[in-house]
Amino acid sequence: MTETDPQQVLFELREVTEKLREAPMDPVVCGVVGSVLERAGRVKLHSDHPLERELREAVAELCFAFRDWWRGPGELIFGPDIARDHAGIWEIAAHLWTMTAKEVAEHSLTRHIPF
Repeated sequence: MTETDPQQVLFELREVTEKLREAPMDPVVCGVVGSVLERAGRVKLHSDHPLERELREAVAELCFAFRDWWRGPGELIFGPDIARDHAGIWEIAAHLWTMTAKEVAEHSLTRHIPF
């Protein structure tokens, strides 16, 4: 198994975010969101790594872009109820990526989750 290059994943995250904002109805772009997030999840960085903050911010930006997708094209495709629920999930995910572990543990939406 090859190690995931953080620099490459950071590039992919930014590229997919940009493409999702430019062409939200492109099925290829929508299809790669999950795979690029999966690759980002395989990157192992410690908290003082120079790319750690950039990587977390890039993941959060992609989550926000997908939230916006659910509020636009997603609502047209799946209806307002499903779209609202999914947009909310992606917004929470985006905020969690920008928070420290302590902030996540103290947040009202995550206090019930054992860490």
